[in-house]
Amino acid sequence: AVVAAVGIGVCGSVVLVVPQTVLQRVVPNGFLGRIGAVFFAVEALSTLVGVVAGTLVAEAVSVRGAAFVAAGVTAVGAVVGAVVVPRVTLAGKRSNDQVSDQTSDRSPGARRRVE
Repeated sequence: AVVAAVGIGVCGSVVLVVPQTVLQRVVPNGFLGRIGAVFFAVEALSTLVGVVAGTLVAEAVSVRGAAFVAAGVTAVGAVVGAVVVPRVTLAGKRSNDQVSDQTSDRSPGARRRVE
């Protein structure tokens, strides 16, 4: 049980830290609080919806069926996110490690651009 809890904690940390880091680097300071509030509100709402929907699916089908539905929703969300969310560039490098043709005069600590 401890190993499972550690695994869930590590995955949960990645899910929270990575988007927050990208938001802080991409969003202008004047909008950061508003965007962060919306981000966490949507996260809390999706947790609530997941609990209610998961309970209903588990009662209608089974706990295993609910787990498969959750995995399917996660997979679809990942594909939609990969297609819809714009790539973030990092001072002349693309997020998929392709080198950009443009030279950049930005400092290493400069904000990242969204293409």
